[in-house]
Amino acid sequence: MNIPDLVDQLVEHSNGVAAASRGKAFETSVSKFTETLATVPDYPHAEMSQASFDLINGLAEQVIAHVERRIEESRDDESLKEQMAESVYAIRRVLEELFRWRRHFGRT
Repeated sequence: MNIPDLVDQLVEHSNGVAAASRGKAFETSVSKFTETLATVPDYPHAEMSQASFDLINGLAEQVIAHVERRIEESRDDESLKEQMAESVYAIRRVLEELFRWRRHFGRT
């Protein structure tokens, strides 16, 4: 897989988060997004354009916003809300790692 394929997967998972109406489907989409996001540093940094990096960051922020909105709406049981809150922290941790990875290779 290459960077454009990775970005396409992240877009697909982000769209899945936005479209999910059931709690478990929502959490599954968030998990897939987070797992895929965590693979970004596995790709050669030289192949990652600033535009792709910015898009990936924007998608992550959108997913976080969807999760936070869903938690606030209180439609799900408490255990699922807790899992969703943990997902926000996981995405934030991955984003921090991505920014370190980007800085390490000289692009910010």
